[in-house]
Order: sequence, then C-alpha cells, then structure tokens
Amino acid sequence: MESTAHIEETDSGRSGPRKGLSTNLLVKFSQFSELGEERLSVIAAQSSVERVSRNQRLIDRGTEDDCVLFLIKGSLRLESGDGAARVLESDSPAARYAVSYLSPHRYTVTANSTAKVLRVSRALLESNQQERTSQSYVVENIETGNELRDNLLFHEVYQACINETLKLPSLPDVAMKVRTAVEDERADAAKVARVVEADPPIAAKLIKAANSAYAGVQKPVDKTSAAIVRLGMKTTKQLVISFALKDLFDAGTPVLQKRMKKLWIESAEIAATCFVFAEMHPKFEPETALLAGLLHDIGIIPIVAYSRNYPDIAVRPDQLERVIEKLRGQIGCMILRYWGLSDDMVSVAVESDDWFRMPSEPPDYCALVMFAKYLAAAGQPGNKNFPPVNNIPSFVALGLGDLDPERSEDLANKVRDRVLQTNALLET
Repeated sequence: MESTAHIEETDSGRSGPRKGLSTNLLVKFSQFSELGEERLSVIAAQSSVERVSRNQRLIDRGTEDDCVLFLIKGSLRLESGDGAARVLESDSPAARYAVSYLSPHRYTVTANSTAKVLRVSRALLESNQQERTSQSYVVENIETGNELRDNLLFHEVYQACINETLKLPSLPDVAMKVRTAVEDERADAAKVARVVEADPPIAAKLIKAANSAYAGVQKPVDKTSAAIVRLGMKTTKQLVISFALKDLFDAGTPVLQKRMKKLWIESAEIAATCFVFAEMHPKFEPETALLAGLLHDIGIIPIVAYSRNYPDIAVRPDQLERVIEKLRGQIGCMILRYWGLSDDMVSVAVESDDWFRMPSEPPDYCALVMFAKYLAAAGQPGNKNFPPVNNIPSFVALGLGDLDPERSEDLANKVRDRVLQTNALLET
C-alpha cells in the first residue's frame, strides 16, 4: 500500500498543525450525528484530516488497520473481491457512512480524484458504538435537538415515558391465553385448540397456515387441534401472536389510520422476508423471525395513538414522523418488556436501525430484521440513504458471503414468491 501522510489542516485549508477538528465536520456523518458536543469533542481531538492525490491507494482489501475512513470531499473508487467497482462521491447519501468500516476490509479503496478524508480511531468508534447501544435502552438519555424543541407531541410522549405513565398497548387477549396454555406442560393440542377457537378468525388463519405451502404438502386438516399438531406448540404460539397483532394497528381517524396501514404493510413485508430467510438459515426459527419482523416498529403505535389529541398533525404529518423517528425504539423496548418477551426480541425494536451495531455470534434476529429492512429499502426508487451492504457488520454475521447491491437484489428476487405466500398468511 502506498504510504499516506496524515495532514491536519487549519480552518482556512492551509497545511499545518491545529488543536483539533471542528465538531461541525463530524456531525455530517451518520455515525456521529446523534452525539452530544462533549463526546464529539473527544472524537475530534483524536482524529485527523488528510488530503490525498488522484490514484493514491488508501485501503487494500483484506487488510486490517486501527483507523476508519470517511470521505469529506472528492471521490473514491471502491473495488470488491470479484472486481466489481463503484465510485463514492462526497455529496452522495452513501458518503454519510464510513468508507470501509469492516475489518478486514471488504474493498480496495483508491482516490478517484484529489480528495479530502477524515481518519478516526477504530477503537474510539467502536467504543462509542457500544455506548450508544447501551444508552439506547434508556429514555432519559435521549437528546432532543432543536428540531423537536417546539414539538408538543414529542414532549408529551417523552414525559410520559420518563414518568412511566405512557399508555402501552396490551398483547391481544387470545395471544396471552395461547401463550399461557402452550407454556403449561400439561397442555395438549385439544386444550390449546379450545383457547384458539374462542377467536374464530385466528383459528381459521391457523388452519390455513397448517394447510399452506408453508407447512409442506400434506393431507388438508379442517380442525384447529389437527392444525396445532401439525404446526407444533411453539409454532402455534408464535403464529397466534403474529395473527393477533394486526388488531393493534388501528388508529381510528382517517389520517392516522393511513399511517397505521402503512406501518402494518411495511411490518408484514419485513416479517415475511425474515421468515423466508430464516428458513434458509440453521440458526433461526422461522416463526420467531416472523414475529421479530412484525414487532420491530411496534413502538410507533402509542405515538400515533397520542397524536389523536393534536389536530394539526393532519396538516403537518412531518411533525409526527420526527417524533416517531426519535422515540419508536425506546417505546418499542418498553412495550416488548411489558409483554414479557425475550431480550433478543427487545433488541430488534431498539437496534434494528443502527447499521453499525456490534454483530453477535451466532447472528441474532436483529441482524435478520436489518437485512430484511435493507432489501425493502433497496427496492424503493431513489432510496439510497444507507451504507454499502458490504459495510454492515451484522450482515457479515449472517454468513451470506460477499454481498453487493446486485447480489442482494438477486437474493430478494429468488425468494420473492415465498415472501408473497408468507405475506398472504398475515393479510388473511
């Protein structure tokens, strides 16, 4: 690799020493945008800016180093192991993320023009990431920012969270009863069937699931108890909870109902994708993956419910979206803990938007939900506001091999029919 001199610059752009970088430079990058001034100052003091020449090699694929690179100005060429290359421009949404975050590096990186890059200590960045993850479970640690200063809905929901007076949705009655029945060691299919049959629509969906391609080609069943025997107790529990959740996605007023419908459609799509990929991965249970996908944005429901008291939301829906963006993870955490679900499921609500969370081994359901969200976002025209797929730590843990946008799209296309089948189960 060519040697690269670290040049710290003055504010005027002339070469020379200076005490530290401006924190304003850091906040343009996604991994620093949520940090407070004190933490930003620590990172700025230990980072450096470097000018690079066209064709200068910055990173060799397969190597490891103690710094992470961010593009400030100019363009870089990133080449993967199969020879595929792309150009990263400093004014593109993808430049908000680290150039090659994973170690060993997945790309060879060369300056495509004269450029300016930021180097940040990898240890410092990973320490900051771990701190962000641990704090994201605590509502009191939320930094409101100026954009929410005058948002009355935010302050009402935020204070309700802190005071523990937030009205949380209850797990639907049939789901609670089935969970209790299944966890009873003395329960058999007939007993669980009696509980399920108290909700005929849920019973019908369970029979449909047992007779679908999802359960394999077998002789059709027409009784709830037979469906439970075919599916198994654990699968029955997860499916009943999944089917019952749809009743929570109801907001009443037309404007808010539109937002809830959008939430359900997106959640069902993510859930179906998780289910199908879990079938292909020995570390995951498909039904648990389905539930994880449905629950990843459950924190939005109480926020929409509170917004009924704010008529101006109908004409300023952006205000609602800002509150959702800031609070959905922590409120989702509160709901799932209130329902008594596992920490693995809680992490899906809190961390599935954090592209640079530390990956677990074996991979967890949060990594699977993140991959499903990535595929869904990649399929939306013009939606490029996420890091390169080969740069996301959790995806490496999934063991999907070298990924790029084209291979990700191929994977999505190959499982598309199966995803549609699974989605149809939820929509029944």
